[in-house]
Amino acid sequence: MQDKLTQFSDPAQASLRAGRGSWRPRVVALAGATMLAGGLATTVAAPAFAATSTTTTITSVTPPGTQLAGHSFAVHVSVTASSGTTTPTGSFTVTDGLSPSHTCTSTLSGGTGAVGTGSCQLTEPAGGSYTLTASYAGTATFSGSGPSAGFGVTVDAPPQWVTDSPPLTAVTGFPYSYTFTASGYPAPTYDLAPGAPGWLSIDHTTGALSGHVPHGTGYFHYSVIAHNGVGQPITAGPFNVKVPKAPPAHANLSVKLSCSGYVKLHKTGGCTLTVRNNGPAPAAHVVAVVSLPPGLSVVGCTHQCFGHGNVVAWNDGTINNGGTVTQSVGFRAWRPGTVWVRGAANSAAWNGNPHGSQAAARVYVHK
Repeated sequence: MQDKLTQFSDPAQASLRAGRGSWRPRVVALAGATMLAGGLATTVAAPAFAATSTTTTITSVTPPGTQLAGHSFAVHVSVTASSGTTTPTGSFTVTDGLSPSHTCTSTLSGGTGAVGTGSCQLTEPAGGSYTLTASYAGTATFSGSGPSAGFGVTVDAPPQWVTDSPPLTAVTGFPYSYTFTASGYPAPTYDLAPGAPGWLSIDHTTGALSGHVPHGTGYFHYSVIAHNGVGQPITAGPFNVKVPKAPPAHANLSVKLSCSGYVKLHKTGGCTLTVRNNGPAPAAHVVAVVSLPPGLSVVGCTHQCFGHGNVVAWNDGTINNGGTVTQSVGFRAWRPGTVWVRGAANSAAWNGNPHGSQAAARVYVHK
């Protein structure tokens, strides 16, 4: 038996165990296989294949330039392999990074050499400045990549009314006020329509309407126009306001707005709006509003909020004398610099403190 074992000593040496003529094989590695002494072999797995790394880029959007809220636009993407001449294939996703985010997904359908190309249709429901990124899922041949460098897109939106239900009762000799609020991008501006009384005015930037009702006034009417150059201007009204001889009891609304003073670019912050009724009458149908400037986008708000774009509002119902209601909104910062957030509270009841029912807070966005 020893002579028979010896014949396998090259290339696989046999190890002989002393005594009783027994033996045990010694494993010898040969190219691509594991050889056992005695001529038996099993296959060895080949080294793991390393997928080629890739880089994803958003190259353009179609149509170029500013987009329109609610309308889809094409986002064009390229995926470049780090080596070789094979064109990458597979799927990619584009996202605006908001919470919740808006995304589109498609497959690479073109390209040449080491560059694969494709596009997908994305829709932003609200106006604003967005930073898009793209990521590539990868295949067995190409590794995934992403997110890509940010690609800035501006989306315009026509104005829509958020608060446009002013008091229809005023008191002679006292202030009359209401803050009209419209969403839209760029931020809308406000004007009184022809026919409004001369003592009534509106802040073109904030929409704050105010005036001192002259003695002897029995009624007045007015309309408010909001416009931002996108689509057609919108009109609220006409509002026919009665001025009874016996003044009703009035409410006295005040607001306090506090915001994150310093926020890092692309990070989140928040604002809290507290509305108080200093009486003596209850304030009915109270609506609280927070308007975010361009560069900040809404990422969340407290229960039962509503609104459009960068304007968030709440129906706070009736606030009795001495009562308070607090609401909050979260935002993400997209542009560096100093911006102002505005807050206001409105009521269907006559408010004897028009200036105290408005507030502003500064937010500094840094890199």
